[in-house]
Amino acid sequence: MNPIDIHILQNLGTTIFHSLWQIGLVAFLYFLFVLTRNKISINCKYTLGLSSFVIIFVSFIFTFYLVDGYHSPGLLTPPKYITQNIVEESQQKNLPEKEVVETQNNDNLLPLNYTKIRFVFNQLTGVIGLIWLLGLIFFIIRKIHAYYTLKSIKDNKHNVHSIKWEKTLREISIKLNLKKKVDILFSPFISSPLSFGFIKPVILFPLRITTGLSTEEIKCILIHELAHNLRNDYLYNLFQHVIETLFFYHPGIWWISKNIRTQREIICDKIVLDNKISEKQYAHTLLKLSELQLSDSNLAIAANRNNKELFTRIKHILNKPDSIRLRKINPLMILGITMVLVVPGFVLEGNEGKLETTVLEKEIEKILEPFNGSFVVYDFQNDEYFTSNDSICNMRYPAYSTFKIANSLIAFDMGVAKNASYTIKYDSIKYPLPKWMKEDKFFKNWYIDHTIKTAMEYSVNWYFSELIEQVGHTNMMKYLNKLNYGSEINAPGNNLFWYMSQLKISGIEQVEFIKDILNQNCEGISKDAQGITKQIFPVKTERTYSLYGKTGKGQIADERYIGWYVGFLETGNNTYAYALNVFTDDWDEIPGDKRQELAQDIFTKLGLID
Repeated sequence: MNPIDIHILQNLGTTIFHSLWQIGLVAFLYFLFVLTRNKISINCKYTLGLSSFVIIFVSFIFTFYLVDGYHSPGLLTPPKYITQNIVEESQQKNLPEKEVVETQNNDNLLPLNYTKIRFVFNQLTGVIGLIWLLGLIFFIIRKIHAYYTLKSIKDNKHNVHSIKWEKTLREISIKLNLKKKVDILFSPFISSPLSFGFIKPVILFPLRITTGLSTEEIKCILIHELAHNLRNDYLYNLFQHVIETLFFYHPGIWWISKNIRTQREIICDKIVLDNKISEKQYAHTLLKLSELQLSDSNLAIAANRNNKELFTRIKHILNKPDSIRLRKINPLMILGITMVLVVPGFVLEGNEGKLETTVLEKEIEKILEPFNGSFVVYDFQNDEYFTSNDSICNMRYPAYSTFKIANSLIAFDMGVAKNASYTIKYDSIKYPLPKWMKEDKFFKNWYIDHTIKTAMEYSVNWYFSELIEQVGHTNMMKYLNKLNYGSEINAPGNNLFWYMSQLKISGIEQVEFIKDILNQNCEGISKDAQGITKQIFPVKTERTYSLYGKTGKGQIADERYIGWYVGFLETGNNTYAYALNVFTDDWDEIPGDKRQELAQDIFTKLGLID
């Protein structure tokens, strides 16, 4: 290899060596600025993230320039000033030329074995430079492959044009004041909506999404994707990919980049809400969209990426923590922030709340670890969520007996059940007692007459099956769709549809539903019906708190079971809606009182109860 080529590799290796601490420092400052301060707007956080990447890139180029000026191509010889000193000393001693040469090559005569250390370091940095170059080539090939894969999907002849949706797209573009022409295509080769291209941007929709989402829900996604085009997010996304490719070796880059992408999606979510889309409707749309498989390529800007990001977005949608204005990112703003960030000693005071939450999450995960469970709680007073195991919180599972809450609410609203004392007499012919239940203590209180309150307490299936029959299947479906309760089902089939895994709901949706009942904010439901529903929750009352909760348990796979515990906690000065789910291979391992115990342990750990 040419000495000059070796010299370049060694300079690259030295620069990469320095970039390790430089990127680490920038990532740490980014953490202090962004993730520990609640009052910084999402727009500002997003700009700070991009500014961090500019700082890292400029630092890398500047460091390479300094290193290149410091090192000379003569890498295997001692520095000139040291050689010159040796020659001068040799001449003073009148040594022959042969001895002078031997003296120059004798490492022991140099202070601290400088030549040997320099030689080893240069060899090491040369190897680092070569490894980085190979890694860079690998990631460039990956990005090029991803680009041409997306391009081939965009240009595929099987893509479908829709005059109806093109017209809708134009109407929304005018409303958003988007002057750039954006096309829309429906493709059979993708599973999640995405935006692709800058000069000729295209929004790609999965072909099957037209049956999976309603017209209004597709409009929500269109607004979101057009917001990306309005803000020129595709260019910023490409810039991110350049930085990720150059600095693929540093985890700090990937961590900052993940936060930037989440913040970008949250900004566009807020733009959707600014266009008179309700928070609840949009959150429900994203949850439905998450049930589709995500796009494989990240060169495009997808509407949905992963469960953890989705849950973060939904928390922002429902909490509305900051105001997002419809505006583009100003490159001058990024440059200005970049200059500010490099001023030594400029550090914002952090908020330790986030750090404490992280510690609590880990402690609660330990409580749930034997069951791989999840927990969601909403604080009414502070309008905040706390979650453990976000990916599971956002996954839909069969509702099982927790559906009895919705069943009761609907019956109250229709007037089928007038109050909590509404009684249905047990019909032994219609609902005979199976032999295996006769000796089971759990079922001894099932097969008698029940009020709706006692039926809820003992989770009596026949009672709620009868209640569904009195409400009517058609009415039940209309109510469930109106309430956005979990996954939509076209027809219940029978009165136990909720027990046959047809109706699924996530932990976050459970909490939202409880939250709406307590706020008397369920769409199209009378306040009286919501008030009575709150009264029928089974309750455990202690000196300083009351824990209201409904259990639910059933099979989700062969020899795999889920257990729910859903409700609300009332303390002396606050109320919390919550949802707990746990999983096990042993049906008897998670009885109702065990789930109640787990919820109490978590609330104790959170400092909400003694």
